Amino acid sequence: MTLGSQMLSFPSGGFKPMIDSGTSLTILDSPIFDAVIQPLRKLIKLKEIRDPRHQVELCYEGTLGDLNQIPPITFHFSGGAELTLSASSMFLMVGDGVVCVAMVRNRGISILGNFAQQSYIVGYDLLGGSTGRIYFGPDDCRYF
Repeated sequence: MTLGSQMLSFPSGGFKPMIDSGTSLTILDSPIFDAVIQPLRKLIKLKEIRDPRHQVELCYEGTLGDLNQIPPITFHFSGGAELTLSASSMFLMVGDGVVCVAMVRNRGISILGNFAQQSYIVGYDLLGGSTGRIYFGPDDCRYF
């Protein structure tokens, strides 16, 4: 996984998420969550606040527009597939002037939720057996 051009380092075992269109937020195993959130925190210059809904760890006073300068996060999968998240797929507005990261901490499992998959067509090659692949194609979903 990269944040802009910076490769994020993870504990041994790497990052092997499930991909679930029925889960809204991205759920990250705690060490992976820390590896993603710590560099994001350093980049964001907005005032950090608590989530008024008490669902996520990292929120700021501001809007999605205030986060447009944040570099994208790219998930790199074996076989060459990549899923690149812009600020609008990493953060969500939860109230007037409150924007929160669309990721939550978990223990032992990681899931890429549907918020991270927005603006992508996701293809699954289930006939590939053990070498099955996943594909991500960026799309403008306004036209569906």
